[in-house]
This record gives sequence, structure tokens and C-alpha cells, in this order.
Amino acid sequence: MAKIIPLVNYAQSAPGQVSSSFTIPDSSAIYMSLSTNFIVSQDKLEITGALSPSMAGEKITFYTSSIGSPQTKLATAITDSKGQYFHIWNSPPSGIHSISANWSGDNDYNGANSNTFSLVVVPFEILMIGVISVIFLIILIIFMAAIRGKTPEKPESVP
Repeated sequence: MAKIIPLVNYAQSAPGQVSSSFTIPDSSAIYMSLSTNFIVSQDKLEITGALSPSMAGEKITFYTSSIGSPQTKLATAITDSKGQYFHIWNSPPSGIHSISANWSGDNDYNGANSNTFSLVVVPFEILMIGVISVIFLIILIIFMAAIRGKTPEKPESVP
């Protein structure tokens, strides 16, 4: 049931235009994927996806959050003639991130949110420490095997 609220004593001037519609917008969907779920902090992440129905020139907004922090706007992309979009996130900060995409909709279609994906970004320094540790461990194993492989020579027995 509609209710009319008069603007008397509420506003100094009347609004320029007010409109409404009795049509219900159709549903839409937005799909997103990440090039990987695990990267080193100096790498780049490719975010791709598509809007359904396929529409060109639509603004897609990406959001990210880290553990315990609120969502923040990461970037925007514009759909191409096939309704597809693409974004590169260069050098994401270290940590565990949640990433999602959003389309706000238009007069004909409701907005949509993508699934949320997780991204683990490892600091480059920690990765290098791990690689150096593995190399050291391999050298140690080879050295220990070489020492154990040598058997002391037995002195010849004298008659």
C-alpha cells in the first residue's frame, strides 16, 4: 500500500523530479576468476570475468579485504562488447585477501555480486629464506650420505 508523505514543513523547495516504476528488473549475474590463489608479493594477479547478460560499457567494481578488516574498493573495470572484463592487480600486499566483484545494475537488470575468492600473498623475503633453507638442507643430506658411504679401510693382517 502506497503512502503519500507531504513535503510541507520539510523542505524549502520541491524536488526537481521524482519517478517510480511498476516493472521489476530482471536478474543478472557476475562471474569472476583469479589467475591464481597464491602469489609472491612482487607478482601480479589477473582478475577476469563476465557479466550476464552480456553488455558493453558496464562498470565493474572490485572489492578486497584482509583478515579482520572491512572491504575496500580495489579498482574498477569496464566490460567489453562481450560483457567480459579484465584487471591486473600489481604487487598486492602480503597477507590473505578476499576479493569480489560487483555490478550495480541498471534500469532493466538488478545488480549482482560475484563469489568471493581468497588470495594468499607471501612476502618475497620469506620465500627466499625458504628456498635458501631447502638448498642448505639438500647440501647437508648429500654431505651426510657421502660421509656414511665411506668405510674405513681395514689394515692388512700380519702373519
